[in-house]
Amino acid sequence: MKILKPAAKRSEDEWVSFIKKKFSPFKVFCGIGDDCAITKIKDKICLTTDTVIEGIDFETKWAPPEALGYKALAQNLSDLASSGAKPHSFLLTLAIPGKLKDEFVERVISGIHYLSKKEKIELIGGDLSKSMDRFIISIAALGRLKRAPLLRNNAKTGDHIYITAPLGGPDAALSLFKKGAVLTEFPLSNQIKPENTLLDRFFRPPSQTDLGQIISDKEISQCAIDISDGLLKDLSRILSASKVGAIIYAEEIPRFCYASNTIVSLKSALKGGEEQTLLFTVSPDKENLLKKHKISAYIIGEVITERTLLLKSKGKLSRIDAYGFDHFSGK
Repeated sequence: MKILKPAAKRSEDEWVSFIKKKFSPFKVFCGIGDDCAITKIKDKICLTTDTVIEGIDFETKWAPPEALGYKALAQNLSDLASSGAKPHSFLLTLAIPGKLKDEFVERVISGIHYLSKKEKIELIGGDLSKSMDRFIISIAALGRLKRAPLLRNNAKTGDHIYITAPLGGPDAALSLFKKGAVLTEFPLSNQIKPENTLLDRFFRPPSQTDLGQIISDKEISQCAIDISDGLLKDLSRILSASKVGAIIYAEEIPRFCYASNTIVSLKSALKGGEEQTLLFTVSPDKENLLKKHKISAYIIGEVITERTLLLKSKGKLSRIDAYGFDHFSGK
């Protein structure tokens, strides 16, 4: 491929060539470079899409470009995991403003490429467009299902509620970004400096891919969701779909720890979004399967019949609103 001078801007066709070369070889029947990607799948399929927009979901100054690409794909992978799906392929759409240098976009693509190889999901197509003023990354991902999908409407009275990682880190990091904090490096090798642990967590969620597949394949649960808008908000979506309620144990919620054992607030753990970790329910008679299959998860509550959400703290029960992030109110 011809190397452009630093001052030059790639054309659409040159970007397609760059991406095609970056992500090749392809295993699908027809991939990047045609009007449609063409693939063949025998299993049930899961489809999901997510978009991150400059000025709403991130600022380009917050972190190295690789972090933005990594996060954009990770959000889709988390959705696939919450259904119990194995990642298969994805479509990438970029809307690029003229203010961004080609090198910045290349590095965003490198972040996506790294995670795609790590998670064994293949880029098969997408779209490129010029944006007036904001950088936009939109990804649509496809996954394969061996068994029935994990769904929000399958929680049952008596089930225990589990999460797969400590919460609140991304919310605490977001507060710092809004106050001017900057993540100065994002090593794709995962060698994170201790002082960067909190800010890095905003862009690098723990992989949920294997967990989601095991929970589904071993029939440990039939109900899951990924925490993207906050524990309470996303749990309320399960409760609403399943027509049940829940009690959450405040003291049992694991909270993100960083920098000399600093623990984030309970509020961040309850309401903070951007977690990209799993929330799922398990019937007591199947909890032995968690240990059998070496699933590390935290029990934080129980499903009840009464359609309400209660917080148990220091032995006392109180009703709590299902607050969290709302994409349209912006808070």
